[in-house]
Amino acid sequence: MPRISVIAALLAKSIDGGAMLQAMLPTLGRIFAGFGLAVIVAVPVGLLMGSIRWFYRPCSSRSQSFISPDPSSAYIPVAILSSASTTR
Repeated sequence: MPRISVIAALLAKSIDGGAMLQAMLPTLGRIFAGFGLAVIVAVPVGLLMGSIRWFYRPCSSRSQSFISPDPSSAYIPVAILSSASTTR
């Protein structure tokens, strides 16, 4: 088992050389893009659902009946497979 000092030295070296940053940028970009897209879509839909009754009824009944029977962990492989990466 390597000592903490060895691990810290290797981490500092990878951050200094830029290898860590180059490896993290595509992942962070995807995370923030997904979060931004979710906010752009979900906030207006939530505001409409909260303020307009005729908009709430069809959105809530269809989405709840479609998603509720499945555990959320079942969607993780689907999300991974549908977002195939082309960067190598």
